[in-house]
Amino acid sequence: MKKIGSTLLFLVLVLGLTTLSMAQETQQQSGQDQPMSPEGELFLQLQQNQNNPAKFVELAEEFIEKYPDSPNMPYIRFSATMAYQTLNNMERMIEHGEAFMELIPNNPVIPATLANAYAEDHQIERAEKLANTSIAIIDSLEKPAQVDQAQWEQQLNQLKCAVHATLGYVHLQKASALDKEKDEEARFKELDKSIDEFKTAIKANNRDSISYYRLGLSYALRDEVEESLKTYAKAVVLGGAGSAEAKTDMEQILTKLEENNLLEGRSIDKYLAEAKNDLGLQ
Repeated sequence: MKKIGSTLLFLVLVLGLTTLSMAQETQQQSGQDQPMSPEGELFLQLQQNQNNPAKFVELAEEFIEKYPDSPNMPYIRFSATMAYQTLNNMERMIEHGEAFMELIPNNPVIPATLANAYAEDHQIERAEKLANTSIAIIDSLEKPAQVDQAQWEQQLNQLKCAVHATLGYVHLQKASALDKEKDEEARFKELDKSIDEFKTAIKANNRDSISYYRLGLSYALRDEVEESLKTYAKAVVLGGAGSAEAKTDMEQILTKLEENNLLEGRSIDKYLAEAKNDLGLQ
């Protein structure tokens, strides 16, 4: 599963929507040398283990069991969702993510995160519904006055890329499930939708290698050989998720072209050089 989210969105969209009574208590009591409540102590441990997902989820489960009515529950549920995503525990990630959405229904990060997980698990109906939910929320967001405009746009673009990439993958899977001959028209429509979504994802983040790879695959299934090779090449030179698969697909396409005397000067090195130039890579 691909991790979605950022510190900025986390702080603005989650912490800004909940009363962090335990954090306030921690600050007040640490300044006055007063003993902290058991709930405050556990919350402090959670904060200290934010970057240790295994320990965090252990503490989060304990906190939820002991203090289910805590005003800090959105923070706990959000962070537990992300921690379980890092740990590749989809069942627990979904459990905490859905609990978070009940508490904070207007946050786009968690539905985007769950949509990605469902798409990778080939549960495309759930993935599509949650991805569209996330997009609707993103479109309704207004930048908080205290947040820098450039940072806000950068982080929202990362989220938009993830959501549209998920929708692209949803339509790619729908197309792949259709018969190439019997359902040609419907199949092409789904491929066109996947291409549009991947293009939107790449417009938001032109360094997303998995979107380039899957866009290249969509072009290949559409029999658009030249576009497929160009797009695959960008996935390869970026070197992230899908880059190895993209190179393999390029080799297979070029081999078939050579066998049919259609190579016409095409080569992997040529496409990779062009891709680096287009992306501004050295």
